[in-house]
Amino acid sequence: METPHQVITIEHPENAHRNVTLICGPPGAGKTTLALQLHPQALDIGDLPPGTARQRSKIYARKAWRIGNNPHANTAVTRGAPTEAERARQRELCKPARTVIMLTPADECHRRVTQRNRPGDPGRELADQHDTIDTWWTAWQAENT
Repeated sequence: METPHQVITIEHPENAHRNVTLICGPPGAGKTTLALQLHPQALDIGDLPPGTARQRSKIYARKAWRIGNNPHANTAVTRGAPTEAERARQRELCKPARTVIMLTPADECHRRVTQRNRPGDPGRELADQHDTIDTWWTAWQAENT
């Protein structure tokens, strides 16, 4: 995996006893790749069954909640979460020991998403992923500039 432009790691001392990592960033940032390097049992929205975004989000939330309530969880949870409010919601669900925010530049994310092109992957169409990259960076920059 190529090194992202910048990575921010935030430790959560109240959960230091847990081996759970929350990894955030735009599509194409390398979240899943990092998750699988850190933990063999990573929870990625792409692993969920086909369905509407709302259905997939509900399933994801239930799985993240189960991780948060399992004292022996050993996993990484990947989520976009460009804002602090979104990351706080994810921390509440999965209770990670740390959050990693991958700030891979937008142009690199667009290149990676185009290169890996997952045609026919419900909920992850190529155009939607490109739109999500731009939306992610807009939300991130609004909160962090």
